Amino acid sequence: MELQSKAGCPFQTHILSKPENNSLILWAHGGPNSCMTTDFHPLFTGMVELGYDIVMPNYVGSVGYGQNHVQALAGHIGDYDVADCLTALDAAIGRV
Repeated sequence: MELQSKAGCPFQTHILSKPENNSLILWAHGGPNSCMTTDFHPLFTGMVELGYDIVMPNYVGSVGYGQNHVQALAGHIGDYDVADCLTALDAAIGRV
């Protein structure tokens, strides 16, 4: 899912879910300069099977989207990244 960052650029959010799940985990990667991928994660698969949907935002500052995306977080740590995580959470709640 692609969303709009508070920084004014797009960012991607990955969601793992099952229709019958009714709990939601926001999994913000460490960093700030890291990223979540769509690679297989046994932990996430297990949590989904236990009834948890997982939202994994690649908020502004995450790597893999170009240098401008990474540098957009400079001076705004705790603001843009947190706002993007909340945007991803709101979008996921509306979707799952």
